[in-house]
Amino acid sequence: MIIKNNDSPDYEFLKKLLPSIIWDYIYDPNDICEVVLGKSDQSGHFTREHILLRMIQRLRWYDIIRAVGITFVKNNLSPFVIERIRDKTTRQQYERVAKILHGETVSFSGWDSEYRRALEFTLLSHRWYRA
Repeated sequence: MIIKNNDSPDYEFLKKLLPSIIWDYIYDPNDICEVVLGKSDQSGHFTREHILLRMIQRLRWYDIIRAVGITFVKNNLSPFVIERIRDKTTRQQYERVAKILHGETVSFSGWDSEYRRALEFTLLSHRWYRA
């Protein structure tokens, strides 16, 4: 799937997704949208970073882009947000996304030094040397 230059948020779509993002709090969808728009810094205890973190942990990438737009993700995908992503694989993926969005160089080979170090300690790494 190719993403067009989706810079404009779809707030009606965001409002439909909010129950799956913020299911454990009582909130006003319009207040959340104002936070995303930048008209308000916070709604309850939800900041832009907190909303993005919840989206990352609960939604697909394409739904996030459609709901809030690439600019929102680029401006709010900070190291603060990334280090709070629970799943290690997702955290690594979003570290790459942040680098791409900010124009930094990224190794896509799959055999970069971090990946090789991770493979050194896999469960079956010494299977050929066992007696």
